[in-house]
Order: sequence, then C-alpha cells, then structure tokens
Amino acid sequence: AQSWLERGRSACEKALALDPALPDALVARARIFYTQKRYDDAIRDVRRALEIKRDCDGAYNILARSLFESDRWAEALESVNQAIAVNGDDYNVYIPFTNMYEGLGRTEDAARLREREVAVLEQQLKEVPEDVRARILLAADYALSGRGGDAERELQKAVDLRPQDSNILYNAAC
Repeated sequence: AQSWLERGRSACEKALALDPALPDALVARARIFYTQKRYDDAIRDVRRALEIKRDCDGAYNILARSLFESDRWAEALESVNQAIAVNGDDYNVYIPFTNMYEGLGRTEDAARLREREVAVLEQQLKEVPEDVRARILLAADYALSGRGGDAERELQKAVDLRPQDSNILYNAAC
C-alpha cells in the first residue's frame, strides 16, 4: 500500500508542478494526506481546490472527513449545505456529515441527511446496480430507519454480488 501512496503522491506533485492550480490534483493529494493522517495538509489542499473550482469532485468528502478526524465538527458542519448543493449526487458526501450530526446528538439533522442519502443511493443503484458499497450503505440506512426487510434485501444482493468479499460479509453480519 505504501508504494501505491508514494506513486500517487509523486503523480500529484508532477501535476501540480506543471500547474499549481489543478483542483483535481489538489484533491488527490489531499486524499493521500488524509490516508497518512496529515489532516491539516489535507484540509489546506482541499480548500485551495474549492477556491479554484467550487464543485470539485470529492472535495467536500475529504474536507468533511479530515475535519471530522481533527475533531473540528462545527467547522465541518458550516459547509454541509454547500457540499450538498454542489456534490449532493455523490453518496460519499453524506457519510461524514451524518456521523457528525449523530455525534453531536443532532438526531433530527442526521435523520434528514440520511433521508437524502437514501434517495441518492437508490438513484446510484438504478444507474450502477453492481455498486456493492452503495448497497451496503443503503442497507444500513434502511435498517436505521426501521426498514428491516429492505435492508435484508440489499444485503443479500451485496453478498450475491461478492460472496467471497470479507468486507461485504462483515458488513452483512453487522
């Protein structure tokens, strides 16, 4: 894994040497920083990317995750509306914000966000039915909202798609 991180970091540095204002390269480097638990560096890069391109793909997910890990939840939640406005069709953007709302005891806000996430996940699965991660997330959301039968159906589909995948089996067991 370390060699892949180094290759990714090297590719980002080459791209940014050619053009320091490439938002996608900044977000890619921020992802690497996040993986290395260098959250302040990740936050810096992703904010720079958002200054350049307000709707940069994946930027708000990394920003929220980095702020979450840095225990800067209030700061992260300041960007939730903007994140949903520009990246609301990406189901990954909802997860860290929902976790923060739940961690702060803001269950109504978390439930509202989860409802939106369910709609996005359902749309994702209409377009990409083999997205196993989306199925697992949708199953968890269904279970949390009292839709046990729907949750079981999505889990079974996920297991059927990847019957030997230990992550899928673990999530299904949970």
